[in-house]
Amino acid sequence: MFYIIRFVFCIWFIASVSFIVQAQPNASLSPEIEQMHENAIQYAKRGNYKDALLIYKQMTTLQPTNSVLQKEVGEIYFLNKDYKEAVKKLKPLLKKLSQQERLTTFNSATSIPEIVAGSQLYLKKYHASFKTIKQGIANYPNANGGLYTIKGLVYEDKHKKLKALNTYIRGIKQDTGCYSNYYYAAKIYLHSRNVVPGLLLAEMYLNLDFDADMNTQKTDLKKEIFEKYKELYENLLVSKEPNYNKAQSKAITFEDKVTAILKKLTPVLSDGITTENLTMFRTRFLIEWLDTANYTPFPLFDYEHMLAANGYFDIYNQKLFGETEDTLQYKAWNQFHAGDIQRLDSFINANKMKTDVFIPFFNKRYYKKSFFKVKKMKGLSEI
Repeated sequence: MFYIIRFVFCIWFIASVSFIVQAQPNASLSPEIEQMHENAIQYAKRGNYKDALLIYKQMTTLQPTNSVLQKEVGEIYFLNKDYKEAVKKLKPLLKKLSQQERLTTFNSATSIPEIVAGSQLYLKKYHASFKTIKQGIANYPNANGGLYTIKGLVYEDKHKKLKALNTYIRGIKQDTGCYSNYYYAAKIYLHSRNVVPGLLLAEMYLNLDFDADMNTQKTDLKKEIFEKYKELYENLLVSKEPNYNKAQSKAITFEDKVTAILKKLTPVLSDGITTENLTMFRTRFLIEWLDTANYTPFPLFDYEHMLAANGYFDIYNQKLFGETEDTLQYKAWNQFHAGDIQRLDSFINANKMKTDVFIPFFNKRYYKKSFFKVKKMKGLSEI
């Protein structure tokens, strides 16, 4: 339940931070109710959901058939963490509202089916949540990757890691901008023997979740990435060179090419996993990757190349690894390179990573490779 509770909280947090910013005037309201509506919005904007609900109840009594008001009441209940009432108000509206209305909430990052499914999940109504998810995906599969995240979490709670991973990857394919699927897919891969996809997905998540600077999740993931590079180095040392002449290796995958270059560069890390060595290792990788005859476009590598071309890649690696390796050393680096992190942040804010290209290396061959010999992981209920 830990991941589920955290994800429902994430939906709540995103909705509450941006609450009302996306709200539009309700043309179906009479002038007197319109003023009440504005007052309710102001209460909700300040986080005073109790008084907002009181006004909404009055409005829905005066206009009981106004489905938009009913939808907003359900959202307020969700923000007030009254998940039972949120489901009660919003579930009947799933069939009444138009597709656009179902997708449009006070915060455009969430949808009504996502709020309903997340609330049902928190209430441990897994069957009902799964049904809401399936209906939501069937109605608009390309609209919101959050539904795939919730579906994956249901599988994880049932200890079905492989199905969860497949669901997260499908979510990335359908909605490449939904960062939650990158995060949860990365976490599964990072706890398997096949850490390469996990490292790539985790770094993509860090570049997609622009609010993550404000929570500990990003810091924890940076620490995990640093530790997993140590594991990657050890795995590459004992791994065999791929034999591309074998009949079964006719189709050389994206991941085959990535791993082959990484293995070739292991001497760069021979004297330890440090920020400086990782920066050199990753820079050399980019050079090799761009020189590869069978170059494949990949959002993260293309983005890193853009950073390198503009003189920011060394700073980027310091921000990614420096503090994790040595806090005092990172502080000293910041003093010596005053303003560099701020310049990097400004550049990144103006040049965000594009994810319009689907990740080409996730296939069932690698699912099996990773998880039929998977390391033992704690169940979610034990974490």
